[in-house]
Amino acid sequence: NDEEEEEEMQPNEIIYGAAISCCRKARQPDRAFLLLRRMIKDGLFPNAATFNTVILAHTEGKKPNLDQAILIYRLMKSQKLAAASSSGSTSFPPSSFSTEFNTTTPIFCKPNRQTYNILIQSLSSNRRPEEAELFLRKMRLEDGFVPDVDLYTVTVTAYERNGQPMKALRLMESMREDGYDFYEAKVLNEAFKKAVKLVNVVGRGFSSKASN
Repeated sequence: NDEEEEEEMQPNEIIYGAAISCCRKARQPDRAFLLLRRMIKDGLFPNAATFNTVILAHTEGKKPNLDQAILIYRLMKSQKLAAASSSGSTSFPPSSFSTEFNTTTPIFCKPNRQTYNILIQSLSSNRRPEEAELFLRKMRLEDGFVPDVDLYTVTVTAYERNGQPMKALRLMESMREDGYDFYEAKVLNEAFKKAVKLVNVVGRGFSSKASN
């Protein structure tokens, strides 16, 4: 009968995805991560959209847990999970994964452009530009995405706000590799002028101390 069919019904990727989305909207990131782990333990394979939802859940709110968001990204690219997926085994703890990546080795789920947008925007907004720049490089070198100019802009701005003009200038120069010219972006052009001004002020300070 219908009741027996309901009891035998097992959650699938769609049901898990919907539940994880609800947790994110309810501001319950830990529960979203718990469901993701349970999904993997049940032998199901979350797609990039599901991983992104869990990552996003940890970057929102007044106290975002960015370290956990990065951990979920690493889980997403876990070679151990990929090996278990191909063998049909999920007996290992989902939290045990490799932090070193090799582009020739299969990974569990390839991050998409949105994955990197979430992480880079969040890290830059929370004044962690070094890590944001790291993900800019991963985005290009590991997964073959050319970062949008907006991602460069938020990272450069974060360096500027942190009083790290040399790093801001270096990153703006590296934009040329992706075909961007920071003079064409108004925000970046302003950031460049401020960075140069700050470098000059710091330089004069060192010069005056040396002369004294």
